[in-house]
Amino acid sequence: MKHANAARVELELTCDDQEIALSIYDTGVGFDLKDIQARHPGLGLVNIRERVRSVRGRLDIQSELGRGTRIVVTIPFSGAPHEETTNSLG
Repeated sequence: MKHANAARVELELTCDDQEIALSIYDTGVGFDLKDIQARHPGLGLVNIRERVRSVRGRLDIQSELGRGTRIVVTIPFSGAPHEETTNSLG
């Protein structure tokens, strides 16, 4: 809520026999991911990406200025390879 200036944040944690998933959605200001990565390489998103990769997980970041942000982290229980996607909301 602090960084996004969000009025609302939703968290969902799910788990099944194949994976565990955390979804975080906020109604905040959103951001341009490419711009943030170029201007703020030390941002916490870099740490999230590295940690997800280290457990062979998948990270999906969707954000758009003025429309909020959704981050989904999925960590497999099997040895499945990881993927990474980055999109805009819409």
